[in-house]
Amino acid sequence: MERVDFLMKNGRVRVMALRQAEALSKLKLGTYQTRDVGHMATITKPMVATTGDGLDGMTREELFALAEARGIKVHGASGADKVRAALRA
Repeated sequence: MERVDFLMKNGRVRVMALRQAEALSKLKLGTYQTRDVGHMATITKPMVATTGDGLDGMTREELFALAEARGIKVHGASGADKVRAALRA
């Protein structure tokens, strides 16, 4: 059974079976890297470029809740990208 490093959206890394990592990746809960211990080479799956603040993985409703908790006023018809921009500003 091959083990991989799974990078969750919240930034935590867990070592798990490749099969489990593939399932979680399909659910868009994070990305994973396979490890070839024999050659110490790393084969990587394409990773999405993010700013590291965790906002890219959040849904529109989660972003609105975070903006409200931080006291940031965002129009109710705003899309997720506009809410992310307001949170990062």
